[in-house]
Order: sequence, then structure tokens, then C-alpha cells
Amino acid sequence: MPSGLPARARRLVLAAVAASAALLTSGGTASADDADFTAKVIARAREEVAHQVSYDSSYVSLAYPNGDVDSTRGVCTDVVVRALRAGGLDLQSRLHEDEIAHRDAYPLGQGRVPDANIDHRRVGPLLTWFRRHAEEATTTVAPETWSEFHPGDIVVFTFTPCPACRSKRAAANHIGIISDRKTAEGRPMVLHNFGPSATEDDGLTFWPLLAHFHVSEHLLESREPVARK
Repeated sequence: MPSGLPARARRLVLAAVAASAALLTSGGTASADDADFTAKVIARAREEVAHQVSYDSSYVSLAYPNGDVDSTRGVCTDVVVRALRAGGLDLQSRLHEDEIAHRDAYPLGQGRVPDANIDHRRVGPLLTWFRRHAEEATTTVAPETWSEFHPGDIVVFTFTPCPACRSKRAAANHIGIISDRKTAEGRPMVLHNFGPSATEDDGLTFWPLLAHFHVSEHLLESREPVARK
């Protein structure tokens, strides 16, 4: 790799190589576009950790589209929103559009209307959006399934203890992104912000996994819900 490349460019190149290698060794195939998308997503999520973005869940009025809170602050959802936005996907506008067009799909609560300032910063609406538009993957975290957790995947956790964690009433409490790095045991790490600041750690072992999604470049164009079998 040329030594004269800026640090951010080097990180993107390394992340793209790691993303492609991870998909190929897991039995998947990585297109150049998907590898580039994944590299941008992971690099931006890792910036949250490097900058020690502090946890702050305050309601803020945002610009639209591509609105964001102060870059030094955020919550778990902001890690995901900022990372996917770096890949070209604005969850603020995409989720808001989907809520407006398909109000019944989103459990907003009595008297509530879609709110582009906050809905994409809540785990519940994000879970609904990913279930409607992304490819669902395994929620079993075990050595035999680690290869199914690809860099850039979205993981949603519940704080509801198991076995109740598998019920339809289990709440969506936390969200993160699968890293291209692994623990010493070979388990994929998670980029997320549970407070007091963003971290990259062994998050798959912290709470029950409620949902898991493969995320790729095709989401940039697709606005129709995926077909469910």
C-alpha cells in the first residue's frame, strides 16, 4: 500500500480488504460495490470509538434530510445512522418515507405521528425498517455460526432475559454493527455505543440477540420491502 496515502484512505482500503476476505471465507461473495460500502460503514463506525463519542439521548430538532446531532454526542442508533450514511444510505429520510407510506407497519403508539427528528434514533423503528428492507440472518451466537456474522451487519439486542427473550413481546433495546475484527476466540466484535462512550468489543456476548441483518449496497436504491417467505 502506498505510504503516502492519507490515514483515512488507508483505513478504508484496509477495511475493504478485510470485508472482502471475511465474506469470501464465510462462503459469501463480495462485489466491489458491497466491499466499498462495507468498508465505509465500518470505518465511520470506528470513528465513533476513536473520537470517544459520549452517550446522550437528548431530543434534538434536526435538519432534514441527513440531519444529525452534535458529532461529539449520540446513542447506539447514531452509530448505525452515521455509519450507513457514510456508505450513502440516509436512514433518517428512508425510515421517515417508509413510515409515511406504510403507517400501519410502524407501532408509533396512540396519538403519535412520524417524527423525522427522532424516529430513526430509536431502536424499535429501526428494527421495523430493517425487517422490511434487509436480509435477516441467524440470531444464534455460537462458534458454528460466527462465520454468518459479516462485517457491516446490523445486530439488535434485547435486555429481556431468556427464555422470554424469544417472545414477540421482547423489546428492542440496543443496536450495533458487526466489526471486521474478532476476539481471541474468533468471535466477531461489535461497534456500538452503550455508554459512557462508543466502543468496539465483545458485544455479542452481552445481551440476547433479537435480530441480525445482512446489509449491502443494494439498500441504497431499493425502496420496496423485501419479499418474505
